[in-house]
Amino acid sequence: MESSKSFNLLSFLAHNLGFLKPFSFLTAILDTQLKAFTFLFRPRVFKSMKKTAQNIKNMEGVTSTSHIYGGLEFQWQDKEIGHIHGNGFLDIRFHPTLKQSLLNAHLVEHHHFLPQKSGWITHRIRKDAQLPTFLLSLSLDYLNKTQTLPELLERITQFSNK
Repeated sequence: MESSKSFNLLSFLAHNLGFLKPFSFLTAILDTQLKAFTFLFRPRVFKSMKKTAQNIKNMEGVTSTSHIYGGLEFQWQDKEIGHIHGNGFLDIRFHPTLKQSLLNAHLVEHHHFLPQKSGWITHRIRKDAQLPTFLLSLSLDYLNKTQTLPELLERITQFSNK
């Protein structure tokens, strides 16, 4: 229940305080407060966030930096592929077909701010870092073209059937 409250809070903040985006230091402060709240009141989620971030940073070709709106951004070839917010939301951009397959498998949710308008999804990090790591590796395999779209869709099916 608490995660849905934080989910609604983040959506509220994104929709109603969007005018703060030009002042990225303010959104970074807000995200830092979310992170402090997660550390204090949801320590398992915080621990999983740290493990997820480390797993993603260890992927070949992935770098990390501060996200313009707070959180930790992951880049591949100088392009953003995803980011983690201070409350444990992992946002990743996908090809629309992959996004729909992930949604159908109930592995992710629509993006908390851009639900239908883009390839972005949101995954709420909870106790396990396995799924977020899988999601980022899937995104990278698509970008690297190491697997075809049908092969990636098959991986989603196999993962969701575990």
